[in-house]
Amino acid sequence: MIVLRHPKWKAGAPYQDIPIRVFTRSQWKDGEGPPGIDAGGVNSEIAHNAKYVFAIWSRFNWDESCKGREEAGAIVDRNQAANGPHLHDD
Repeated sequence: MIVLRHPKWKAGAPYQDIPIRVFTRSQWKDGEGPPGIDAGGVNSEIAHNAKYVFAIWSRFNWDESCKGREEAGAIVDRNQAANGPHLHDD
């Protein structure tokens, strides 16, 4: 996992992190990563290369009290759109 953290993040005043999950291409066979990795939610591809798939869990920004939650969601959305097509696009 690679965690992107807002530069203003502080222990007493956290901002929303962007946790990017890294899977091998063989782990990503079914388009969601290994089965049972999360209870609820799904992993969605952000981008991929010849060896790895970079993904984000659909519930990464569930905590409405966390600062920067909407900003982090918009960043992920823009990156998913810019890095298509994805391996398992419908």
